Amino acid sequence: MKKFVLLFSLTFLSVACSLLEPGNDENYIYNLRASAEKIKVVQNSNGVVKFKIVLGIPTPCYEFDKRKLTQSGDILYVEYFTKIRKDAVCIQIVSSITIEDTFTLEPQKEYLFKFRKSNGTYLDTLIFVK
Repeated sequence: MKKFVLLFSLTFLSVACSLLEPGNDENYIYNLRASAEKIKVVQNSNGVVKFKIVLGIPTPCYEFDKRKLTQSGDILYVEYFTKIRKDAVCIQIVSSITIEDTFTLEPQKEYLFKFRKSNGTYLDTLIFVK
C-alpha cells in the first residue's frame, strides 16, 4: 500500500509540475500569469460549459499560452498563463486578450468557478451545469 501511495504521489507531482513547464520554443518567455478581468458564459448544455474570458495583460505583445485547472470537490480554480517573444518590442500599455475556454463537467450539478486575477483574488461564478 505504501508503494502505491508513493507511486501515486510521484505521478501526481510530475503531472502537476508538467503543467507549468516552459514551452519548448526558446524564443518565448513562458508562465506569465494573466488576470481574469471579465467572464461570460456562452454555452451551458449537455455537461459542457463554455466561457468567454477577457484576460488583462501587461502589453499587447503577450499571447495566451495555457490554462491551469485545480479542482477541489465542486470548486474549480482556474488560472491562465501567457507567453511573450523574447525579442518583442512592444508599446508599454496595459492591454487585454479575449479567449474562449470549455469545461466538460457532470451535468445537473452546481460548480463554483474561481478565475484568478493578478492581485491574488478571484472572479467567482456559480454555475448549475445543464
